Amino acid sequence: MGIIHQRRKAETRSLLVAAGLELFAERGFEIATLDEVALAAGFTKGAIYRHFPSKGAFLLALFEQYAAVARAGSGARQAPWFIPLTVQFAAQATRDPLLRRRLVTVLSEAPDGATPEGLSHEIEHGMVTYRGLPSPTISDWLTRDASTTRYAPGTTFQIGKIELLANTGTYIDAPFHRYQEGRDVAGYALEAVADLPGIVVRVSGPARPIDSSRFKGQDVRKKAVLVHTGWDAHWRTDTYSAGQHPFITRDAAEYLVQAGAALVGIDSLNIDDDKDGSRPAHTVLLGAGVAIVEHMTNLAALPDSGFRFFAVPPRVKGMGSFPVRAFALVS
Repeated sequence: MGIIHQRRKAETRSLLVAAGLELFAERGFEIATLDEVALAAGFTKGAIYRHFPSKGAFLLALFEQYAAVARAGSGARQAPWFIPLTVQFAAQATRDPLLRRRLVTVLSEAPDGATPEGLSHEIEHGMVTYRGLPSPTISDWLTRDASTTRYAPGTTFQIGKIELLANTGTYIDAPFHRYQEGRDVAGYALEAVADLPGIVVRVSGPARPIDSSRFKGQDVRKKAVLVHTGWDAHWRTDTYSAGQHPFITRDAAEYLVQAGAALVGIDSLNIDDDKDGSRPAHTVLLGAGVAIVEHMTNLAALPDSGFRFFAVPPRVKGMGSFPVRAFALVS
């Protein structure tokens, strides 16, 4: 009976974890509950709490299963929940140093293991992205001192508040940014902005326009095409927005659309010449549903190819642009 009981216990745990992988991938860490996992797996609420005393314990079990699949290589990582959970674990890792170290270790130990490289500028109070546009205002809605009246002695919390222009820091553009009937950032499917194969096109020299010749001969189909100009070296200086930044020409944008690029990013002030009010690169790319990521940084750290790119915005309806924590997993 002991062996049979142990087997049943292991089977129940396995079924709960399998249900949790799908549910948490779909609904997210913050929203999905253990009660919902039990229901999805066909068990009572009590069953899941006998195996996992808290949500934290269950998330740890999910990470262990995620890690096992990640280490198994690219074939195993075709599971439909793998990309959404990679995005969620990566987001959690930005706030949890221990999880960040474990995630880096897991991905680097995979047969085609990868190391994350951050590609976004940090956002802080008063930071200027575009001269003349509002800068972010970051403050406390609830201070730690004020929270002492709400919680038990010795227990404090901070709840922050931010007033933020959508085009702040490193951000993604959706078609709605340019077209009234286009989809907004909430309308991006995960596969359009996460786990994309990427290439870097390196552009140097004094010429500002980047034409189609820079991209011809490159395999850009269904890829994130990241244009490395080095202009991010001027970030938060007068030079950055002084009207001398590199930009993509209309013919380059048209070529990238025809060649099937999935996303185009650039480490410059704007993918367009800001003196051209028709904004041809935005018009062509967003008109074809090609995502744009602007104000990138650290592209010098990436290889020319052999990485996966992520630039996932929150699902905020009615926004044509929104900041992202862009990063690449480098094989």
